[in-house]
Amino acid sequence: MKIAIAFYGQPRYVTNKHILNSYKKYFLDKYDCDVFGHMWWGDQTEYDTSSWNNCVGEMISPDSLEFFSKNYDPIVIETEEPREFEFDDHVAKFIDEKFTGKNHCPKNGQIWCQRNYSNLMSHLYSMQKSSRIVSDYSNEKGITYDFIALARYDTILFDIPNLDECDKGKLHLPCHHGRFPDVVMFCPHKHLTWSGNLFDDISNVYDKVDTPDPVRWKYESFISRFPLSDIQPARMDGWCCRSIGDDENIARCFEHRNQEVWERSKGYYK
Repeated sequence: MKIAIAFYGQPRYVTNKHILNSYKKYFLDKYDCDVFGHMWWGDQTEYDTSSWNNCVGEMISPDSLEFFSKNYDPIVIETEEPREFEFDDHVAKFIDEKFTGKNHCPKNGQIWCQRNYSNLMSHLYSMQKSSRIVSDYSNEKGITYDFIALARYDTILFDIPNLDECDKGKLHLPCHHGRFPDVVMFCPHKHLTWSGNLFDDISNVYDKVDTPDPVRWKYESFISRFPLSDIQPARMDGWCCRSIGDDENIARCFEHRNQEVWERSKGYYK
């Protein structure tokens, strides 16, 4: 199988070797993989994060880009200086009236605010850029990938299914809830027309999202382009590291192993 891995976002804790080892186990050492990436990378030592972020320690080390380039051997890695984003005026007006200043997570008082909106747009922008890098390269070389794994730099992967046995026409997501869990996912080549337009779709689907977070924007963007039946829950998951010392033992997301959860997931996207 020919697989593209499209990394995106901030290179948080990318030097954690548990992350590298999980990508080697489930992708790099198992399939014919081409690695690509878009990375927020600059001279500044401080990277903006959303208000609910609870990362500790040195989130992005000075050798992050060097480590990634050496160990993942990307065909293309494009870097950009981190920057702030703002919604178009009509989107901002709608979002402000519906969400700004209201609770995101009532338990700890987090609220929707411009800082979080900027990070949301940064996330979608980077994912779009990485997807377009894959698309441009595949068009140039005449390659059609069996699957494209849309990958975060900070995630330890768990229990990725055998891709040879997966439906090559479906976007595969973790199965533990029906709100488009996005820590790990892989999709067929045709879905690059979705992931490659996520940022541009902000102004097309803003009035459909029920919470202004990346997960819901991805979902609304996807179903504006493809049928729900193109989504396939899968028994897999990932842990987004919150410190450089995180390993497999600290991960908490194992609900997909529960048979009841798996059976329920089959009705999520019908």
